[in-house]
Amino acid sequence: MKPGHRILIAGHPGSGKSTLVNKIAKDWSKCDIHFQSVRLLFLVHLRSFQSNPDVQLKDVVSQYFKDELDLATICSYCVKSKGLGYCFILDGLDEYQPRRKDVFIYQLIKKQCLEKAIVLTASRPAAIAEYREADKQIEVLGFFNKQISEYINSYKFSTTDRCSSLKRYLDNHPNIHHMCYLPIQSAMICFLFDVNENLPDTETQIYMEFAKHAILRSLYRYENKKHTYLESVHSLTGDDRKVFLDICSIAFEKTHASVQILLQSDVDKFNKDIKIGDSLGLITIDTIGYQSMYTFCHLTFQEFLAAYHIYCQNDEVRHKI
Repeated sequence: MKPGHRILIAGHPGSGKSTLVNKIAKDWSKCDIHFQSVRLLFLVHLRSFQSNPDVQLKDVVSQYFKDELDLATICSYCVKSKGLGYCFILDGLDEYQPRRKDVFIYQLIKKQCLEKAIVLTASRPAAIAEYREADKQIEVLGFFNKQISEYINSYKFSTTDRCSSLKRYLDNHPNIHHMCYLPIQSAMICFLFDVNENLPDTETQIYMEFAKHAILRSLYRYENKKHTYLESVHSLTGDDRKVFLDICSIAFEKTHASVQILLQSDVDKFNKDIKIGDSLGLITIDTIGYQSMYTFCHLTFQEFLAAYHIYCQNDEVRHKI
């Protein structure tokens, strides 16, 4: 974390990039010794600028400072000092699509402005391929076997013997064990195993089961359907089925456009009856700075719902897609 350093953090979806940068921001807020040179740190979730991609310095700062005088002072000092004492963490470069390549974010990464600022950029590998001149490159690989075991041991299962039972299950199902190298999938598998020890045998079925339980929890919380039984998402009926298919359609449209942020208007144009609070637990509120935005719980889950939308189409539409 030296002044002027540009650090690239690569990793596949669900590997832990966002968790890492959140941890860095949290450590700074606790005055960690590694951040003594950083006076102000801005954690920038780039997906929050999808509706305003031509980001400027003031747009970044205004996510955390609303007072006009504070905003002007901070931006002015940052420019005069060439960013000395400032750290910008750019999370999700692969989710950011500006109209031009000379916008502030790209200039910041390439050290064409605020040359003395510390800049960490987290992204899927493909989106940072052109920035190889960075001072340091890091790849987040997710869990190794040791971390998988530690995660299982720390998970709050309903019964104590579930830890050893799950480890035996993974030993006998190497394809499910392989999924656990992505931390987000470890979390899904531990949750599903705690609910029902009979885990599915494929990654697709794992996501299907997770979607089913998200829907069941939502029906219980928002519609008071305490005794609802759902064999799978395929067996949804009536309004619940229509809402689910509409949400999958939204997921497909947004995935196709490389967008993660949803507006209420996005939902309204599919079905006037869908509200964020009762959207079957598949859409959540994500707070970024001063803003509240609607997203799917994770990009990998959004992509799964988009794939389900394709699955539900006839052969002609699938071929066209």
